[in-house]
Amino acid sequence: MTAQVRSTRTRRVAACCFCLFLLSADSVCAGEPEPQSFSDVYLITMYGVVEKRGNNLDLGGRTEIPGMTRSCQIRCADLTPNAEHLLLAVSRSSGSPLIIIDTRTLETEDNAEVVFPPFHKPWGHYDPLWINAVTSRYVYIADESYTPQPHSFSEVLLDLVEGKAKPLQGLVAGGKALCFVCPLGDRMLVNGSSIRLVDVATGDIVRSIEKVSCGWTKTRTIDIDWDSNTVKLIWTQYVIDQDPVTCKAHINFATGQKIVEEAQAPPEIDLFDRTSKLGKLIVAYGQAQWGESGEFPILDQRLRKALKRIEPMTLDALTFTPDVAYLSPDGRYLFAVKHAVKEITHRNDWKDTSSLVVLDLDTASIAKELEFDDKLVAVLFH
Repeated sequence: MTAQVRSTRTRRVAACCFCLFLLSADSVCAGEPEPQSFSDVYLITMYGVVEKRGNNLDLGGRTEIPGMTRSCQIRCADLTPNAEHLLLAVSRSSGSPLIIIDTRTLETEDNAEVVFPPFHKPWGHYDPLWINAVTSRYVYIADESYTPQPHSFSEVLLDLVEGKAKPLQGLVAGGKALCFVCPLGDRMLVNGSSIRLVDVATGDIVRSIEKVSCGWTKTRTIDIDWDSNTVKLIWTQYVIDQDPVTCKAHINFATGQKIVEEAQAPPEIDLFDRTSKLGKLIVAYGQAQWGESGEFPILDQRLRKALKRIEPMTLDALTFTPDVAYLSPDGRYLFAVKHAVKEITHRNDWKDTSSLVVLDLDTASIAKELEFDDKLVAVLFH
């Protein structure tokens, strides 16, 4: 990162089927602000194609990042909160696993001063799992290639202004979908096997509260009130050789006080038929959240808004079962993605491709159809 770019970045940094409770318009999930219609959407492929489209979905800009090969691929991406930079996490054996794109010009910025922790073995290969631009300065990135080291860790905290990287032992956030940032950007709540309050600037765990004493949990809903330092959750607890138990919990993450009681009924999300068109869509949205096939998502605000828009015939315009699905912040537009493998016969080779259908849930009509001669790995909204 050149001094000029670093100085610029410093200035920028300074400067239906659900119960009424789950679908209440007044219920704000995970401390999220009320969603707005997007102004831009960024479509990013595995081998470095970046498209910028407006809210009318017309192409506003396009770039191709050089040097992307089968051993150098974009695995995941995020957009800084000020929407000035795209951060691309790259799987590669040499060079930086981070590529920074200026969203105004779609040009790559020099980030040579961002030095990642060294591998324990010289043949290490960066293999990022997720990236989270918590603020426009502090970025969390998880890379499983660090795990076999003597002092094992998977997450790294990047300071884009100072160019520093700090290994985070014991955080194990598990993915961006499990990290919730307060409006001021100085605290982050990580929802994993325990509830952990993290200081964003240092990566230090300020408080850790165990959710259960045995087994494991799957979170169904999470609502955070940063003003009162409380989080309300509904989760299902699983213990080997026992029936799953659904619980609701009220936790004060400032004091550590925890109240857990068995819920009256399982979350409504479990009543969906996973083989139905709507059920498959929700699973595809979970794929975008978790990166795991078949995992139902946390019921966030986007999904709540979208489900209120869906009528019995809404999804009929969708002619395929999506592998991954994204929702615009206001829940109106569904970005359904279908991956495929295309054979290149003259080279006895193959390549990944993706089909994208944008469905307007208000009108039950297709707003856009796009084909990519590459695998689409990220859809990011501003």
